[in-house]
Amino acid sequence: MFCIGAIFKNEEPYILEWIAYHQSIGVNRFYIVDNISSDGSSELLCALHSLGIITRIEYKNESGVKPQLPAYRMIIKELKDDDELIAFIDADEFIHFNDPSEGVNAIKNIFADRDIGAVALNWAIYGSSKCIVPRHDSLVIERFDHRAPQDFPANNHYKSVVRKSSLIDTGDTAHFFKINGNYVLTDLTEVDKLTGLSVKVSWDICRINHYVVKSKSEFFAKKAARGRPSGKDSDLNGKFFNNHDINSIREQYPYSFISNVKNNIATLEQSLSINKSHSKNHALYQSEYNSGTCCVDNVTNSDGVIIITGWAVSKSKRSLYDIRILINNENYMNDCLYIKTERLDVFEQNISNDTDCGFTISIDTKKIFVAGVKSISIHALDNINNSVCELNLVKYKDTLASALPNLL
Repeated sequence: MFCIGAIFKNEEPYILEWIAYHQSIGVNRFYIVDNISSDGSSELLCALHSLGIITRIEYKNESGVKPQLPAYRMIIKELKDDDELIAFIDADEFIHFNDPSEGVNAIKNIFADRDIGAVALNWAIYGSSKCIVPRHDSLVIERFDHRAPQDFPANNHYKSVVRKSSLIDTGDTAHFFKINGNYVLTDLTEVDKLTGLSVKVSWDICRINHYVVKSKSEFFAKKAARGRPSGKDSDLNGKFFNNHDINSIREQYPYSFISNVKNNIATLEQSLSINKSHSKNHALYQSEYNSGTCCVDNVTNSDGVIIITGWAVSKSKRSLYDIRILINNENYMNDCLYIKTERLDVFEQNISNDTDCGFTISIDTKKIFVAGVKSISIHALDNINNSVCELNLVKYKDTLASALPNLL
């Protein structure tokens, strides 16, 4: 088996694409350490784990301890008997093959030499493609198609694919590992000193496409605020962005490959029955002809994350298309997680024609950027974004108030 090990924190918008992409090149298993996120990542990783798509490993930060190397050691302990090769990469790193159709078989061919214990994959730094504010209806690998030249100094960094049977321990950084056997670049040149930097940059066969900055707004709003899993936060600033926003060469993925990744994403979304709220700040109308019914089963407060479960159907007994959250009856909250769930009980009572009429809504109150939250209302929407019903949260007012103390 060819596996990937990674640690994620607050990567929710990118997780499905990252998994779908690597499925497209032949990765068999994913071991993802969850560094306990606040953007819905943890909930999504839990759902993927329950479906057997990934193995989720929970990691809670310890004061003064950088999480990445301990996370990698946790992954190593979880490896299964038939796991042969594992790549240790990050959520903004994509293993790129010169021939996408060959995929991980190209690396497996290198490991046919039993003396080789690890292969170092050099970076290819991708810039912002001059994007300030992104469109999120396209993939990372579509939006950012401009990169630095091969001899760009940062490309000397590498990440590692390691033979499990040769693995001894992590190295001093996330870039290399202590192994038995030879450590080589993709052109079979031996890596002399294990520092995480190679003397030359080899893109023979494959490399790591590193989308280190993405768009300017994504970098400053998300990545710079989050920091790095290695703990080196201070250099994630304007200077870092400018130094890595290199867009010298345009290199696009073939349409057929992008189509394959999108098909894999669609399969994942179907398995998850996930429908991330994508409503923007535009008008909201009550439906005149399609009023519906909704029921809230439970509301809990988990460390400031409000979790609401229940079901909702339209007048025609169809499951709902989306939700919209209003703060103080005027401010939309778009950053939430809405997962459709199976409700056979509602279906069997002939209340709904669809089994997936249930929902789980996760609202991180730390992301409500409105001063003085006095009210919160949630509307279930039909396929033209009209409200067919409003969730009745009155009986859960005390729970909501525990997460939002100023709630009236």
